[in-house]
Amino acid sequence: MSKKYWINWAKAAGIRAVKTFAEAMLGFVGVSGVAMGAIDWGMATSVATAAMIASFLMSVVGLPEVSVEEDGDLAIGDPEDDTIE
Repeated sequence: MSKKYWINWAKAAGIRAVKTFAEAMLGFVGVSGVAMGAIDWGMATSVATAAMIASFLMSVVGLPEVSVEEDGDLAIGDPEDDTIE
């Protein structure tokens, strides 16, 4: 596997992990407090970080956001779209 493959894998896995962090944080904040002062920000960050790490580890299994090109490299994006990196 080429350097381009691993760069694209890391980029896709990182994007997925950051999105998962944001979703977990939003979910925790949404259910834990009505007022901003009532939210346990340390716990929210801890839960979101754990979700982000789990997401990155799950990326080892596979990334549906990417496709494998004929030369074995990964392409991030929709294979039908001409703007694939």
